[in-house]
Amino acid sequence: MQIDELETPALLVEQPVLNANIERMAGHCRARQVNLRVDVGCHKIPMIAYKQLAAGACGIACRTLSQVQTFADAGFVDILVPRSALNDGELKALLNAAERFKIQFAADSSSAVNEIAGLTERKRLQTSIFIDIDDKGNRYRAMLPRETLEIARRILAVPNLKFAGVVINLASPAASRYVNEIISRFKAAEISIPVLSCTDIDHSFQIDQVPQITELCVGAYALYDYSHVCRNECTIADCALAVLTTVIDSPSKNLAIVDAGMQNFTATPLKHTNQLPALSYPLDGYRAKKAFGATKHYPSATLCHLEEVFGHLSMADNQFKVGEKVCIIPVNSETTISAHDTFAFVQGNRVLEILPIL
Repeated sequence: MQIDELETPALLVEQPVLNANIERMAGHCRARQVNLRVDVGCHKIPMIAYKQLAAGACGIACRTLSQVQTFADAGFVDILVPRSALNDGELKALLNAAERFKIQFAADSSSAVNEIAGLTERKRLQTSIFIDIDDKGNRYRAMLPRETLEIARRILAVPNLKFAGVVINLASPAASRYVNEIISRFKAAEISIPVLSCTDIDHSFQIDQVPQITELCVGAYALYDYSHVCRNECTIADCALAVLTTVIDSPSKNLAIVDAGMQNFTATPLKHTNQLPALSYPLDGYRAKKAFGATKHYPSATLCHLEEVFGHLSMADNQFKVGEKVCIIPVNSETTISAHDTFAFVQGNRVLEILPIL
Protein backbone atom coordinates (compact mmCIF):
# COMPACT_ATOMS: atom_id res chain seq x y z
CA MET A 1 0.00 0.00 0.00
CA GLN A 2 1.23 3.50 -0.86
CA ILE A 3 0.84 6.62 1.28
CA ASP A 4 -1.32 8.27 -1.39
CA GLU A 5 -3.86 5.47 -0.93
CA LEU A 6 -4.50 6.40 2.71
CA GLU A 7 -7.68 8.27 3.56
CA THR A 8 -6.92 11.66 5.09
CA PRO A 9 -6.41 12.91 7.66
CA ALA A 10 -4.11 10.06 8.71
CA LEU A 11 -1.42 9.89 11.38
CA LEU A 12 1.96 8.84 9.99
CA VAL A 13 5.13 7.62 11.67
CA GLU A 14 8.29 7.50 9.55
CA GLN A 15 9.92 4.31 10.75
CA PRO A 16 13.55 5.13 9.79
CA VAL A 17 13.29 8.47 11.63
CA LEU A 18 11.68 6.75 14.63
CA ASN A 19 14.50 4.21 14.80
CA ALA A 20 17.17 6.93 14.54
CA ASN A 21 15.54 8.99 17.32
CA ILE A 22 15.38 5.98 19.64
CA GLU A 23 19.04 5.12 19.09
CA ARG A 24 20.10 8.75 19.48
CA MET A 25 18.54 9.07 22.95
CA ALA A 26 19.74 5.63 24.02
CA GLY A 27 23.29 6.55 23.03
CA HIS A 28 23.01 9.90 24.81
CA CYS A 29 22.06 8.17 28.07
CA ARG A 30 24.65 5.42 27.71
CA ALA A 31 27.40 7.98 27.23
CA ARG A 32 26.39 9.66 30.50
CA GLN A 33 25.74 6.42 32.40
CA VAL A 34 22.12 7.38 33.00
CA ASN A 35 19.38 4.77 32.80
CA LEU A 36 16.52 5.47 30.40
CA ARG A 37 12.89 4.69 31.32
CA VAL A 38 10.21 5.08 28.65
CA ASP A 39 7.11 7.19 29.31
CA VAL A 40 4.75 5.18 27.09
CA GLY A 41 1.95 7.72 27.53
CA CYS A 42 3.73 9.79 24.90
CA HIS A 43 2.82 7.32 22.14
CA LYS A 44 0.72 4.46 23.63
CA ILE A 45 2.11 1.88 21.19
CA PRO A 46 3.78 -1.32 22.57
CA MET A 47 5.73 -1.80 19.32
CA ILE A 48 7.48 1.55 19.80
CA ALA A 49 8.18 0.74 23.45
CA TYR A 50 9.68 -2.62 22.42
CA LYS A 51 12.09 -0.75 20.15
CA GLN A 52 12.99 1.60 23.01
CA LEU A 53 13.69 -1.29 25.39
CA ALA A 54 15.69 -3.12 22.73
CA ALA A 55 17.87 -0.01 22.45
CA GLY A 56 18.63 -0.19 26.17
CA ALA A 57 15.76 1.35 28.16
CA CYS A 58 15.40 -0.22 31.62
CA GLY A 59 11.61 -0.19 31.88
CA ILE A 60 8.46 1.82 31.22
CA ALA A 61 6.29 4.36 33.01
CA CYS A 62 2.50 4.42 32.56
CA ARG A 63 0.04 7.18 33.37
CA THR A 64 -3.24 5.27 33.64
CA LEU A 65 -4.54 1.88 34.71
CA SER A 66 -5.51 1.05 31.12
CA GLN A 67 -1.96 1.72 29.96
CA VAL A 68 -0.58 -0.54 32.70
CA GLN A 69 -2.96 -3.34 31.76
CA THR A 70 -2.29 -3.01 28.03
CA PHE A 71 1.49 -2.98 28.34
CA ALA A 72 1.49 -5.74 30.96
CA ASP A 73 -0.59 -7.89 28.59
CA ALA A 74 1.96 -7.09 25.88
CA GLY A 75 4.71 -8.60 28.05
CA PHE A 76 6.23 -5.56 29.77
CA VAL A 77 7.26 -6.41 33.34
CA ASP A 78 9.06 -3.35 34.81
CA ILE A 79 6.35 -0.70 35.15
CA LEU A 80 6.33 2.57 37.12
CA VAL A 81 3.02 4.33 37.76
CA PRO A 82 2.23 7.44 39.87
CA ARG A 83 -0.25 6.78 42.68
CA SER A 84 -1.88 10.17 41.93
CA ALA A 85 -2.96 8.84 38.50
CA LEU A 86 -5.15 6.13 40.05
CA ASN A 87 -8.39 6.29 41.99
CA ASP A 88 -8.90 3.89 44.91
CA GLY A 89 -10.63 1.25 42.80
CA GLU A 90 -7.92 1.39 40.13
CA LEU A 91 -5.19 1.02 42.75
CA LYS A 92 -6.85 -2.12 44.14
CA ALA A 93 -7.35 -3.53 40.65
CA LEU A 94 -3.70 -2.92 39.83
CA LEU A 95 -2.48 -4.62 42.98
CA ASN A 96 -4.72 -7.63 42.23
CA ALA A 97 -2.74 -8.12 39.03
CA ALA A 98 0.64 -7.18 40.46
CA GLU A 99 1.88 -10.77 40.64
CA ARG A 100 2.13 -10.82 36.82
CA PHE A 101 4.67 -8.03 36.58
CA LYS A 102 6.94 -5.78 38.61
CA ILE A 103 4.89 -2.74 39.58
CA GLN A 104 6.53 0.28 41.16
CA PHE A 105 4.56 3.21 42.51
CA ALA A 106 5.48 6.86 42.74
CA ALA A 107 3.84 8.31 45.87
CA ASP A 108 3.65 12.04 46.62
CA SER A 109 2.63 11.91 50.30
CA SER A 110 2.82 9.83 53.47
CA SER A 111 -0.91 9.12 53.20
CA ALA A 112 -0.36 7.58 49.75
CA VAL A 113 2.42 5.43 51.21
CA ASN A 114 0.17 4.31 54.06
CA GLU A 115 -2.61 3.40 51.62
CA ILE A 116 -0.30 1.31 49.45
CA ALA A 117 1.25 -0.27 52.54
CA GLY A 118 -2.15 -1.37 53.86
CA LEU A 119 -3.26 -2.93 50.60
CA THR A 120 0.03 -4.70 49.89
CA GLU A 121 0.28 -6.03 53.43
CA ARG A 122 -3.14 -7.69 53.16
CA LYS A 123 -2.07 -9.29 49.86
CA ARG A 124 1.41 -10.13 51.18
CA LEU A 125 3.03 -8.29 48.29
CA GLN A 126 6.46 -6.70 48.19
CA THR A 127 6.24 -3.31 46.47
CA SER A 128 8.79 -0.67 45.55
CA ILE A 129 7.89 2.99 46.03
CA PHE A 130 9.47 6.14 44.63
CA ILE A 131 8.84 9.52 46.21
CA ASP A 132 7.17 11.65 43.56
CA ILE A 133 8.20 15.30 43.50
CA ASP A 134 6.68 17.50 40.80
CA ASP A 135 8.13 20.93 40.04
CA LYS A 136 5.44 22.00 37.54
CA GLY A 137 4.01 25.13 39.09
CA ASN A 138 6.87 25.10 41.62
CA ARG A 139 5.12 22.31 43.47
CA TYR A 140 8.45 20.88 44.64
CA ARG A 141 8.93 23.96 46.79
CA ALA A 142 5.83 22.95 48.76
CA MET A 143 7.41 19.56 49.49
CA LEU A 144 10.42 20.58 51.47
CA PRO A 145 13.47 18.32 51.46
CA ARG A 146 12.75 17.38 55.07
CA GLU A 147 9.25 16.22 54.02
CA THR A 148 10.81 14.08 51.32
CA LEU A 149 13.05 12.53 53.96
CA GLU A 150 10.07 11.88 56.26
CA ILE A 151 8.25 10.02 53.48
CA ALA A 152 11.37 7.92 52.84
CA ARG A 153 11.55 7.01 56.53
CA ARG A 154 7.89 5.97 56.43
CA ILE A 155 8.56 3.69 53.45
CA LEU A 156 11.57 2.12 55.14
CA ALA A 157 9.53 1.48 58.29
CA VAL A 158 7.10 -0.83 56.47
CA PRO A 159 8.45 -4.39 55.99
CA ASN A 160 6.67 -5.07 52.70
CA LEU A 161 7.73 -1.78 51.09
CA LYS A 162 11.04 -0.94 49.46
CA PHE A 163 12.34 2.60 49.00
CA ALA A 164 13.15 2.75 45.29
CA GLY A 165 14.27 6.36 44.98
CA VAL A 166 13.04 9.83 44.12
CA VAL A 167 11.22 10.97 40.99
CA ILE A 168 11.40 14.68 40.18
CA ASN A 169 9.66 16.43 37.30
CA LEU A 170 12.14 19.00 36.04
CA ALA A 171 10.74 21.70 33.76
CA SER A 172 14.34 22.93 33.44
CA PRO A 173 17.72 22.13 34.97
CA ALA A 174 17.22 25.03 37.41
CA ALA A 175 16.16 22.70 40.25
CA SER A 176 19.64 21.22 40.55
CA ARG A 177 20.29 23.06 43.83
CA TYR A 178 17.05 21.68 45.26
CA VAL A 179 18.10 18.17 44.28
CA ASN A 180 21.46 18.76 46.01
CA GLU A 181 19.65 19.70 49.22
CA ILE A 182 17.62 16.49 49.11
CA ILE A 183 20.77 14.43 48.57
CA SER A 184 22.53 16.19 51.48
CA ARG A 185 19.66 15.55 53.88
CA PHE A 186 19.43 11.88 52.92
CA LYS A 187 23.19 11.49 53.29
CA ALA A 188 23.09 13.06 56.74
CA ALA A 189 20.32 10.62 57.70
CA GLU A 190 22.43 7.74 56.28
CA ILE A 191 19.68 6.85 53.79
CA SER A 192 20.82 6.09 50.26
CA ILE A 193 18.74 7.09 47.24
CA PRO A 194 18.85 4.06 44.92
CA VAL A 195 17.50 5.93 41.89
CA LEU A 196 17.11 9.65 41.22
CA SER A 197 14.76 9.74 38.26
CA CYS A 198 14.05 12.84 36.21
CA THR A 199 10.75 12.92 34.33
CA ASP A 200 9.21 15.18 31.69
CA ILE A 201 12.26 17.40 31.38
CA ASP A 202 11.76 19.92 28.56
CA HIS A 203 15.36 19.65 27.42
CA SER A 204 16.34 15.97 27.65
CA PHE A 205 19.72 16.59 26.06
CA GLN A 206 20.65 19.02 28.85
CA ILE A 207 20.74 16.40 31.58
CA ASP A 208 24.44 17.19 32.00
CA GLN A 209 23.27 20.28 33.87
CA VAL A 210 21.59 18.04 36.47
CA PRO A 211 24.46 15.60 37.06
CA GLN A 212 22.83 14.10 40.15
CA ILE A 213 20.17 12.18 38.24
CA THR A 214 20.67 8.47 37.56
CA GLU A 215 17.57 7.85 35.43
CA LEU A 216 15.78 9.81 32.71
CA CYS A 217 12.08 9.02 32.24
CA VAL A 218 10.89 10.43 28.90
CA GLY A 219 9.13 9.18 25.79
CA ALA A 220 8.44 12.02 23.35
CA TYR A 221 11.94 11.73 21.87
CA ALA A 222 10.84 8.77 19.75
CA LEU A 223 8.47 10.91 17.67
CA TYR A 224 9.14 14.59 18.45
CA ASP A 225 6.89 17.47 17.36
CA TYR A 226 7.20 21.11 16.32
CA SER A 227 7.56 22.35 19.90
CA HIS A 228 10.78 20.31 20.20
CA VAL A 229 12.04 21.90 16.99
CA CYS A 230 11.42 25.38 18.37
CA ARG A 231 13.29 24.47 21.58
CA ASN A 232 16.27 23.37 19.44
CA GLU A 233 15.98 19.83 20.76
CA CYS A 234 15.65 18.41 17.27
CA THR A 235 15.24 19.46 13.64
CA ILE A 236 12.26 19.18 11.31
CA ALA A 237 13.93 16.12 9.80
CA ASP A 238 13.92 14.42 13.24
CA CYS A 239 10.12 14.63 13.56
CA ALA A 240 8.84 11.10 12.91
CA LEU A 241 5.20 12.02 13.49
CA ALA A 242 3.05 13.90 10.97
CA VAL A 243 -0.58 14.23 9.95
CA LEU A 244 -1.21 13.43 6.29
CA THR A 245 -3.75 15.89 4.90
CA THR A 246 -5.26 16.72 1.53
CA VAL A 247 -5.45 20.23 0.04
CA ILE A 248 -9.14 20.81 -0.68
CA ASP A 249 -9.05 24.47 -1.73
CA SER A 250 -6.56 27.21 -2.62
CA PRO A 251 -8.50 30.51 -2.53
CA SER A 252 -5.40 32.70 -2.96
CA LYS A 253 -1.72 32.35 -3.78
CA ASN A 254 -0.81 32.60 -0.08
CA LEU A 255 -3.48 30.29 1.34
CA ALA A 256 -4.35 26.62 1.11
CA ILE A 257 -7.14 24.79 2.96
CA VAL A 258 -6.54 21.22 4.17
CA ASP A 259 -8.96 18.61 5.51
CA ALA A 260 -7.60 18.54 9.08
CA GLY A 261 -8.51 20.98 11.85
CA MET A 262 -9.17 21.13 15.59
CA GLN A 263 -10.29 17.50 15.56
CA ASN A 264 -6.78 16.51 14.54
CA PHE A 265 -4.43 19.13 16.06
CA THR A 266 -4.15 20.90 19.38
CA ALA A 267 -6.08 24.18 19.45
CA THR A 268 -3.22 25.86 21.33
CA PRO A 269 -0.61 27.36 18.99
CA LEU A 270 3.04 28.15 19.51
CA LYS A 271 3.37 31.90 20.00
CA HIS A 272 6.15 34.44 19.63
CA THR A 273 8.81 31.87 18.79
CA ASN A 274 11.68 33.29 16.78
CA GLN A 275 11.92 30.20 14.62
CA LEU A 276 8.33 30.47 13.39
CA PRO A 277 7.92 31.98 9.93
CA ALA A 278 5.86 35.17 9.75
CA LEU A 279 2.41 34.83 8.22
CA SER A 280 2.35 35.48 4.50
CA TYR A 281 -1.14 36.93 4.51
CA PRO A 282 -3.16 38.88 7.12
CA LEU A 283 -5.77 36.81 8.93
CA ASP A 284 -7.95 38.48 11.56
CA GLY A 285 -6.81 37.49 15.04
CA TYR A 286 -3.70 35.74 13.74
CA ARG A 287 -1.39 38.62 12.89
CA ALA A 288 1.12 37.64 15.59
CA LYS A 289 3.55 34.84 14.98
CA LYS A 290 1.62 31.65 15.70
CA ALA A 291 1.67 28.11 14.44
CA PHE A 292 -0.48 25.03 14.99
CA GLY A 293 1.90 22.97 12.90
CA ALA A 294 4.53 23.08 10.17
CA THR A 295 4.77 21.30 6.84
CA LYS A 296 7.60 18.81 6.70
CA HIS A 297 8.72 19.35 3.12
CA TYR A 298 7.73 23.01 2.58
CA PRO A 299 9.59 25.21 5.14
CA SER A 300 7.74 28.41 4.16
CA ALA A 301 4.27 26.93 4.82
CA THR A 302 2.75 27.10 8.32
CA LEU A 303 -0.53 25.79 9.71
CA CYS A 304 -1.73 29.16 11.01
CA HIS A 305 -5.46 28.76 11.67
CA LEU A 306 -7.80 25.92 12.63
CA GLU A 307 -11.49 25.37 12.10
CA GLU A 308 -13.33 22.31 13.38
CA VAL A 309 -12.37 20.06 10.46
CA PHE A 310 -10.28 22.37 8.26
CA GLY A 311 -6.87 24.00 8.58
CA HIS A 312 -5.34 27.07 6.89
CA LEU A 313 -1.83 26.81 5.48
CA SER A 314 -0.03 30.14 5.08
CA MET A 315 2.78 30.17 2.53
CA ALA A 316 5.12 32.50 0.71
CA ASP A 317 3.66 31.54 -2.67
CA ASN A 318 1.20 29.07 -4.08
CA GLN A 319 3.01 25.76 -3.62
CA PHE A 320 0.05 23.41 -3.33
CA LYS A 321 -2.52 22.12 -5.79
CA VAL A 322 -6.03 20.99 -4.88
CA GLY A 323 -5.91 17.25 -4.23
CA GLU A 324 -2.23 17.28 -3.20
CA LYS A 325 -1.24 15.38 -0.03
CA VAL A 326 0.66 17.43 2.58
CA CYS A 327 2.36 16.16 5.77
CA ILE A 328 1.97 18.52 8.75
CA ILE A 329 4.05 18.21 11.92
CA PRO A 330 1.87 18.97 14.97
CA VAL A 331 2.79 21.36 17.76
CA ASN A 332 1.81 18.81 20.42
CA SER A 333 2.31 15.16 19.53
CA GLU A 334 0.42 13.77 22.54
CA THR A 335 -2.73 15.80 21.86
CA THR A 336 -2.60 14.88 18.19
CA ILE A 337 -2.15 11.18 18.96
CA SER A 338 -5.13 11.26 21.33
CA ALA A 339 -7.29 12.64 18.50
CA HIS A 340 -6.60 9.66 16.22
CA ASP A 341 -7.36 5.94 16.31
CA THR A 342 -4.43 4.52 14.33
CA PHE A 343 -0.80 5.02 13.34
CA ALA A 344 0.37 4.27 9.80
CA PHE A 345 4.05 3.31 9.92
CA VAL A 346 5.69 4.32 6.67
CA GLN A 347 9.04 4.17 4.90
CA GLY A 348 9.41 6.38 1.87
CA ASN A 349 6.09 6.22 0.04
CA ARG A 350 5.26 2.74 1.33
CA VAL A 351 2.87 1.95 4.22
CA LEU A 352 4.50 -0.80 6.31
CA GLU A 353 1.65 -1.43 8.76
CA ILE A 354 -1.24 0.27 10.49
CA LEU A 355 -1.57 -0.15 14.26
CA PRO A 356 -4.31 0.94 16.67
CA ILE A 357 -3.64 3.67 19.23
CA LEU A 358 -4.46 2.43 22.72
